[in-house]
Parts: sequence; structure tokens; C-alpha cells
Amino acid sequence: MGVSAAIITCNEEANIKRCLESITWVDEIIIVDSGSTDRTLEIARQYTDKIYHQDWLGFAEQRNVSLTKVTGDWILIIDADEEVTPALRNAILHMTQAATNHAAFTITRKNIFMGKVLNSYVEKKLRLFKGGILTFHGQVHEAAIFNGSTGHLSGGTLIHHQYTDLEAQLAKMNTYSTLAARERYAANKKYGVLALVVRPLLDFLKRYILKGGFRDGMPGFISAVLRAFYTFSRFAKLYELHKKS
Repeated sequence: MGVSAAIITCNEEANIKRCLESITWVDEIIIVDSGSTDRTLEIARQYTDKIYHQDWLGFAEQRNVSLTKVTGDWILIIDADEEVTPALRNAILHMTQAATNHAAFTITRKNIFMGKVLNSYVEKKLRLFKGGILTFHGQVHEAAIFNGSTGHLSGGTLIHHQYTDLEAQLAKMNTYSTLAARERYAANKKYGVLALVVRPLLDFLKRYILKGGFRDGMPGFISAVLRAFYTFSRFAKLYELHKKS
């Protein structure tokens, strides 16, 4: 089998249809859901019958469960709030049908925030892998472990519909910063007052000045401020964990 897409979900009614519409060309869609109570599964069943329930284990382990279900020669990891563009579809199909020495590929991802594509927030995400070669680890922003070389898939982008509204964005940041702080605490990492002051400021300047967030108007400014606040929250929560212990 050619390409399998693997998605983990929980209450993604607002996003899942757009995501699945963009990957109808893959040979197999695997969904691992951790207990959606909205219409996520109802919508998903219109596109695949390979839907599995798994109580939440954390981002990395949830991804690993999805990998045990796939049968494709290549695996595309995609989130429910992401969308594959037609150009990216063509690039993936061309690459997977050609000979390559790479075991994995990064893909360019662009973020839509407050209705605007942020040119200051373009990423390369490791999302396309040969089947059976990797596992994930980490509590948040999980990393892939595998043997082999990595290439970059040129042509096309992955679109991340990052923004629903500020309330949802702040709630997500709160969850992610807590997970990141716990992960660093488990690794016995410590940061002082200087990190609380300097690191958020550096993140703001990097996003807003060096990467050109000022060119993205008000959405670019708000995105840069939120990035700085996320960094501050992460370090503040880590400090709190050490104080409690």
C-alpha cells in the first residue's frame, strides 16, 4: 500500500472535515480518538472506517498508537487542524512513487492566525516517514526517533489553521505550557529570574523583528506577544513546580 495518513483527535468537529477533505487521495486514513463528545467521529466515518478509541496517553504515545494501525509504505502525520494543499499532495505522490534514499521528509507549514497567513511564522515539520521506522517521544511538540537520513519535500505547503479565537488559543497555550513545564521538571531543568525576563523578550523580538512579524500587521504583533507569553508561562510554571517540591 502507498500512503497512510495518521491523525489523533478529540473534539475536532470544527476542523476535521476540512482536514479529511484534503487527504482523500491517500490509500488509508487512520484516526485514533481519545473520547470525542462532539460530531468528530460522525464526520470522520464519512471518510474512513479505520477509527480507533484510545484513552489519552499523551501526544507522543497517542501518535505511537496510531502508528501501530497503519499499513502504508509511507506515513503522513497530520493534525486535525491542518490541511494538505493540492501542490503538497502532488509533491508527496511524486516523491513516494520515486526512488529515494531518505527515510523521512520535512514539509513546509504555514500558519493562519486571525484569518491571515503569517509569513513570519513558517516552519519545517517532520511529517512524512517510511513505514515501520520510527517512534515518538515527548509530552508536547513530540519528537520522532528513527534511523536514516532526512530530506525536505519541496513544493506545496501544509496549512495550519492555528486560530479559532483568542479564548481557545489561550486555553491551548495554557495546556501546552503546563505539559512543557512538567517535562522539563522531570528532566530536573531549572531556570532563574533572568530566564523569566530575557527568554520571553527574545522570543518576541525573534518573531516580530527578525522573522518580520511586523509585516503581518496586527495579527503578527498579537502572535508575537502570545509566543512571548507562552515562553514566560512555561518558565513560571517550571519555577512553581520546583518551589512546590
